[in-house]
Amino acid sequence: MTTNSTINIHRRPAVVQPALRYRVFIDGAVVAKLALTQHHVATVTPGRHSIQLKVLWMSSAPLVVDVAPGETLNVDVSPDAKHFWKEFTRPATFLHAELATQR
Repeated sequence: MTTNSTINIHRRPAVVQPALRYRVFIDGAVVAKLALTQHHVATVTPGRHSIQLKVLWMSSAPLVVDVAPGETLNVDVSPDAKHFWKEFTRPATFLHAELATQR
């Protein structure tokens, strides 16, 4: 019997794009739409998974994670508020998904 794992995806507070909802993709499928400071817990099978964010014409690079059986990974998502011009010059890297530090 396989024990499921979870990925907890949290959208951090930011002054950039506060009203837009980020579409969260795991392995190419939309699993959630996150508003500012929302989170979503996705149940996944253990193994390798790809997480990507999209909003309008902007996206993040895929974050590839390995999840052990029964493990919960925390992932923080946010826009690149320090380099907001990336919204137009490098839209495929404007959003960030990264493993979270301990909360």
